[in-house]
Amino acid sequence: NVFYPIFVWLMFALVCALERPTLRRQLVVLALCALAFVTRAQTVALVVAVLTAPLVLAWIERGRPRRLSAFRPLYGTVGLVALLVVVVEVVRGRSPAQVLGNYSVTSNGGYHVWPVLKWIVLHVAELDLSLWILPFAALIVLVANARHLDRPLRVFVAATTSVSVWLLLEVGAFASQYSQRIEERNLFYVAPLFVIALLAWIER
Repeated sequence: NVFYPIFVWLMFALVCALERPTLRRQLVVLALCALAFVTRAQTVALVVAVLTAPLVLAWIERGRPRRLSAFRPLYGTVGLVALLVVVVEVVRGRSPAQVLGNYSVTSNGGYHVWPVLKWIVLHVAELDLSLWILPFAALIVLVANARHLDRPLRVFVAATTSVSVWLLLEVGAFASQYSQRIEERNLFYVAPLFVIALLAWIER
């Protein structure tokens, strides 16, 4: 699976960019997002997760937040690319959702709150059980105590939480409308992150 090494490098680059948000690091994150999107269009959730991670870190570091202005290249580039995609697709007489390729059908709506919530809960349960509970619980403990952790671990928690939550939301919503089954193959990518959370919790 060619997507997995891309995902690993993306997580590493995201953590580095959150730790020290230089222009070069943010551009590397965006390049890896683009590569992941070309590989699997449904990984658009990773782009949203990357945009969310600095906000989560700022929330965790209340009283000592990094200035979000440092992430202007990240938000500015994504906004510009999104605008360009919309303009190009409209000029071509197509819906902007067509950029998703075979997955463009997923943007047609038809989602309902309760089925989506049901399938999100089922995927959370599947992920929890597949990890044998403890790593999942360890991340919850780290999130609950995030403001008291050392900064490298705060950065890790912000990145892991953002990516895991958005992937769970995306996969749960997709399953509620199209597959009607547990899509474990789309979630196993985050499993190592929970194991790292367990090891970090044990160390501390």
